[in-house]
Amino acid sequence: MFRPYFEVKITPSALVSGASQLEQIAKLIDGCAFAIVALDGIRPNVIFEYGIIYGKGKPVILLKEENATVDIFGYFGDAVGLTVAAPSIDVDKQFSDVTDQNHAPWNRFAFGKTVRLVWEEYRRKKDTIPGYVEIPEPRM
Repeated sequence: MFRPYFEVKITPSALVSGASQLEQIAKLIDGCAFAIVALDGIRPNVIFEYGIIYGKGKPVILLKEENATVDIFGYFGDAVGLTVAAPSIDVDKQFSDVTDQNHAPWNRFAFGKTVRLVWEEYRRKKDTIPGYVEIPEPRM
């Protein structure tokens, strides 16, 4: 859909085995014109990668999954008997350093709407994306 206009790289599938994840992710971010961060569950790696993107001054499309929760099991690992329900993501609390950043609500199960949302958000960022290319509205 967007392939003729730009190349999509998704972590971790874009990473090469046997090499530093951190170095590869930093290099991918260095080479990108913009990034899409999908808050589908707040996890330390997502927050860390967002920090690299922000620190490198890359424009970002920030999406928040409508039903996303904080991945507390990722923080506690195999804690025996952990019976705490994962809370819904509250960007103003769990991602508080970016509360001034608007995020677009997104539903991972609505593929057509997701494609259109990414296209719309990309167009809104045209003044901040170096080498911005106008792409036609995707048809599903």
